Amino acid sequence: MDTRQKLGRRIKELRNKADLTQEKLAERVQIAPRHLSRLERGIHYPSLDTLELIAKHLHVPLKEFFIFPEDETADMLRDRLVQSISIMDEAELRRAVTVIRPG
Repeated sequence: MDTRQKLGRRIKELRNKADLTQEKLAERVQIAPRHLSRLERGIHYPSLDTLELIAKHLHVPLKEFFIFPEDETADMLRDRLVQSISIMDEAELRRAVTVIRPG
C-alpha cells in the first residue's frame, strides 16, 4: 500500500471516528463528495489546504493523518500510549487500567 492509499485510509478512519458521512464532511470542507471519495480511496492526494480543512472539521491535528497504525513499532505504540495516558483524568485512567489488565 502506497502513501497515498494510507493517507486516504487514515482520512476515512478519522471521518468515521467523527461519525461523519462523506457527504457531510465534503460539504463542510467545500469539496465535492466524489472528490473526497477519491481522496479516501487513495486515487488523489489532497492539497495541503484541503487537508488542513479536513483536519479542522474532524477536530484533529494535521499530524494525525500521517500516523499509520500498521507501520508503528512496539516502541512507537508505547510512546503513543504514554502520551495518551499523560492527559487522562482519573476516571479515564481507571477505565484504561481495566481494559489493559482486566480483573
